[in-house]
Amino acid sequence: MARIARSRKEAASALGITVRTLNNWTKEAWWPKDACEIDARGRRIAWNIDVISAARDAYGAKGSDAAEDARRLRLAIQAEELRQKRLDTELRRLKLATEQGRLIPRQSEELFASTVLTSLSDWADQLPAIIAAIVPARHRAKVRDRLRRELEARRHKLRAELEAHARELDRKVAQVAE
Repeated sequence: MARIARSRKEAASALGITVRTLNNWTKEAWWPKDACEIDARGRRIAWNIDVISAARDAYGAKGSDAAEDARRLRLAIQAEELRQKRLDTELRRLKLATEQGRLIPRQSEELFASTVLTSLSDWADQLPAIIAAIVPARHRAKVRDRLRRELEARRHKLRAELEAHARELDRKVAQVAE
């Protein structure tokens, strides 16, 4: 048996919309002809809620599943556009900071660090011989070997720290890109 409303207010309430929306719907092309019973003077006196609901859902009007899906899609698109604008703003901010000299490009930073560390490493390689030359002859070989081992261990530790730092920077860049 069909659900019938006896007034616009009752029909709007049953459909989960306002009376104004219901009035607007009656002027739409999708509005079903058999949605209302009309009296002799041409006034709507009964509203078939099931017929109206079916037409609303088929058309995708307010309150239908299709309209809700469309609303969700619009919100998702707006959220993505906002994310893209934020990313674009962040990239522009970084570019400006680089142009103003407040941010050093990673490649330049790595080249500088590599040059400094290579020079320090060359100097450190000479340290065991320099220090061994000032100790008594019987201890020279032992001191030189001990210093070489210590320097090598520290190089490995420094290399591991630098690689971890580079991975962390890559992770942060990937997060910003998302």
